[in-house]
Amino acid sequence: MLQKLMTVRDGRLFWKYRSRIYVDEKYKPALKMFAWAFAIAKKIGNRNIQCNILNNSAIIYDELGKIDSAIIYIKKSRKSAIGLNAYEVICKADHNLASYYMKCKEYDSAFFYATNSLNLAKKIGLRN
Repeated sequence: MLQKLMTVRDGRLFWKYRSRIYVDEKYKPALKMFAWAFAIAKKIGNRNIQCNILNNSAIIYDELGKIDSAIIYIKKSRKSAIGLNAYEVICKADHNLASYYMKCKEYDSAFFYATNSLNLAKKIGLRN
């Protein structure tokens, strides 16, 4: 039924499905759904949705306790967002990286990304 509802413009369906996954705390099925959604977003050429899917995959890996994988996915999201000039996504990625590096007790990296996130948020008007 989910595939029947999916169309090119239904990127929001990924997020609606994700919300249900978070409520149920079924993280492993979420990764499969994100892989499927990423393939669709790649096929239709929507790089913005791809960035968000990578970011959300990182969050799932963090919930599963796989910080190394979370960092890999969030860095992929950040790199793609830089190519798109998607400043809000970059800001979110930097914030998440700071959080992940704090968990790893890599404080210099955490400070670097937290500072980047705050400065970018101020620059684009997300924070006064």
